[in-house]
Amino acid sequence: MLALKRMRRRAGLFLAVFGVVMLLAALSVGLSGYLAAAATAGARAGLAALTGADGGFRVTMPLSAQPAAQDARVRDAIAAVLRQGGKAVPVVVTRNVETLESAAVTDASGKPVRVALASVPELSANAVLVSGVWPTSADEASIQADAATQLDLAIGSVLTLPGGRAVTITASWRVRDAGDPRWLGSSIATSGVADNTVPGWLVIDPTLWPALQAAPAAIRTDASARWTVRPDASRVTAAQLLVLQRASDEVPDRLLARDPGNTEVQETGGLQSALLPIVRNVASASAAATAPLVVVAVLGLVMLAELARMLEQLRREENALLRARGAGRARFAMGAAAETSLAALPGAAVGAALAAGLLAQRGAAGDVPVYGWAGAGIVALLAIVAVAAAAGHSSRDVSRGSPMRGSGGRVGLAALSAGLGSRRLRSTLEIGAIALLALAAVVSVSQFLLYGSPLVPTADGGVAIDPLAVSAPALAIAAIGLLATAAFPLLAKMIERISRRPDDLRALPLRQLARRSRAALTPILVLAFAVSGLVVGASYAGTWAVSLSETRAAQIGTLLRAVAPAALDRTIVRPVVGQLTAAPAATTLIQIGDSTSTLVELPASKLRDVVTPVPGVVDPTLFAKRLTDKTDRPVLPVSASGVTVQFTATPALAVPTAVELTVVDAAGTESVLRGVVDPAPGRAGTETFTAPFPKGSAPWTVHAVEVAVPAVPAGARVSFTLRSAGGSSVALALDDSWVPARSSSQDGAIVALGGAPGLRATLSSAGARVLFQSLPGGETRVPVVLSRGVARDSGLTVGALADMTLLTGGGQLAIRVVGISPVVPGISTGDGVMADLSAIQDAAYREGLRPISANEWWVSTTRPDEAASQLAKRSTPSP
Repeated sequence: MLALKRMRRRAGLFLAVFGVVMLLAALSVGLSGYLAAAATAGARAGLAALTGADGGFRVTMPLSAQPAAQDARVRDAIAAVLRQGGKAVPVVVTRNVETLESAAVTDASGKPVRVALASVPELSANAVLVSGVWPTSADEASIQADAATQLDLAIGSVLTLPGGRAVTITASWRVRDAGDPRWLGSSIATSGVADNTVPGWLVIDPTLWPALQAAPAAIRTDASARWTVRPDASRVTAAQLLVLQRASDEVPDRLLARDPGNTEVQETGGLQSALLPIVRNVASASAAATAPLVVVAVLGLVMLAELARMLEQLRREENALLRARGAGRARFAMGAAAETSLAALPGAAVGAALAAGLLAQRGAAGDVPVYGWAGAGIVALLAIVAVAAAAGHSSRDVSRGSPMRGSGGRVGLAALSAGLGSRRLRSTLEIGAIALLALAAVVSVSQFLLYGSPLVPTADGGVAIDPLAVSAPALAIAAIGLLATAAFPLLAKMIERISRRPDDLRALPLRQLARRSRAALTPILVLAFAVSGLVVGASYAGTWAVSLSETRAAQIGTLLRAVAPAALDRTIVRPVVGQLTAAPAATTLIQIGDSTSTLVELPASKLRDVVTPVPGVVDPTLFAKRLTDKTDRPVLPVSASGVTVQFTATPALAVPTAVELTVVDAAGTESVLRGVVDPAPGRAGTETFTAPFPKGSAPWTVHAVEVAVPAVPAGARVSFTLRSAGGSSVALALDDSWVPARSSSQDGAIVALGGAPGLRATLSSAGARVLFQSLPGGETRVPVVLSRGVARDSGLTVGALADMTLLTGGGQLAIRVVGISPVVPGISTGDGVMADLSAIQDAAYREGLRPISANEWWVSTTRPDEAASQLAKRSTPSP
């Protein structure tokens, strides 16, 4: 009863304890849960942005004679590796069976058909039917539409598989989304041609594989089982990223450990490297998340200590009376602990519940880490301990006869002397503690500003959390608060002296404030520290949000990006809602030295407008400035239906006999057109060819002119001009940079005409094919910008000359490094190479490599969500 009476007398202070504990518990649960949810949201957003080979990894093994047992064994290994904290990491595992080479397939006439076979689960749900109907039995098959065109197969074609089983083609299809990680960037799935140029797939029923494996050795085709593992981006948490990152190495190792004799387990896919920037961001967010929690801990201790001191200061007279009646220190401490628990425990529970409720509204209630809940309990415990310790300390002062308010100072001389000595010692210790705290704050803030974050570089090139830097916000706030506490009484007394007048009652409140400054400062500090904790927490949460947004912007490269299985459909270039600008793009796997990376190709003239800038990371102006060249590529009028080439030769017998033009439409699709001779006779020494445009997106751009020159004597000269055909014929101006870029004649036999597009024969020639391109200054090297990572791995610097291998193009291009950027936009990892799309197309054609066409459409729009819906409808293949 006595305890309750004492609590009622100081109900305001116990209510303050309740409020402070509630606030600190709410901050502990709320901040930890919010920041954990932000990290998880960032991880999920990063995973959702991964496409193609970056979106998963694949385990490949030769198909076993017991496929069901093999499948179960591999899935068990995947499940065993992908576990974190006793829970399974959410992933999607699919299994395909494929032939890596063409199978011994024949058509109805017995003619061999060079095609790759496969069995693909859920194909009808992930592909669009181009023609026919999906197979319903093992006697029916489907084929990729582009492969069907290349192999001249149609619906109803009957093919005989190795072993003699006949299947009828009932459907042709294209994948619904070429960037879907389930295909892992497989060119045969998305375009119908494998990297080794084998067409496919011919998709057969999985029950046919045993018979194919039992076929005679002469016609047997080796098959592989492929398990593709993709993280479920909607359910993965930030804590599971490291497990995913290691899985691509650990799954094959686990399979090999179970079967040491098996050496044919292969792993492919770019998930491990694609997760690096996501893991780095989550690590940064985790480091940042500790800072507001440190703020809560440090400032919570200060607030609770101030409240405990104020409570015991106001109870000093009561404690003296209880002490005179025989109450001991233990009774004081236990009584204070019991009283405080009645306020602190409900406060912690209410604060945690309020925070959990707010998180539940955001769908993040399950993201609160264990230390967040534990923090709420620790706050209540600290409040109880602080008040109990203050009560015990107060009872000791009373027992020693320390002066107390209202005693009139009637104490013994020895007691007074001891009290004064104790005060001096306490003041000295307080000054020393404040000085040390201020020094620690200065050092920690300096460390934080030095690196710009709580992360510091380590000797092995990684990063680690610096405990001093991560405590900088808390130490700075605490030091400022305690310095203000020490300075406030002095300032108040100074103002009191200045305004002191015997008859001036207006100074009375200030005098009371000066005399009771510690009591006044406590609620001020409580409010200031609470607001500071909230501001620091919100700032770190905002920092994570900005980091997530900028990382996604760098990974995607633009506001809206559409990816097609092969060349872009011509409807893709139609403007979408809110469109500011748009450009075709292409991505290609490349190798520079020993480093494999991705080449992003965009028109240099559109870089400033279509690439999303990221401060300090992606500078579109830098890319545009470095990659822009002076190549002359004439653009035809939108109304043009073709292009006309007129040749003038001296002597007349040197006039070309055939011509091919390389043109690119507005969607970045490259086409080679064969010119048709104008039937109308012209004057001697002239010939006119006209090449009509195929279906495409106007306007068209001329990139190259290749001519067949007959036998010519030394000194022969050939010039040519271009005009648009159809509509109003317009002459296309060509400068003198159009020169022979490649010739089948001996070196030096054919050179540039000089002053106009054309050639001059320096030696007699029996005939040659000559390729004309615009080469300002004779430069044949492609200018490229490297990411910092590629530059480091390859050892290249600005101005360096090197060769770049197009892994899907079958050859090398000569390059010149014109810039280095922190990252290259449009790549999940940020490491890659950027070049002008037209420059790459020209160089590939010049070197005789596979033609390159854009397969992506980058759009800058003010309404990306609505525009994405429009593009999705256009880019979906039509039946």
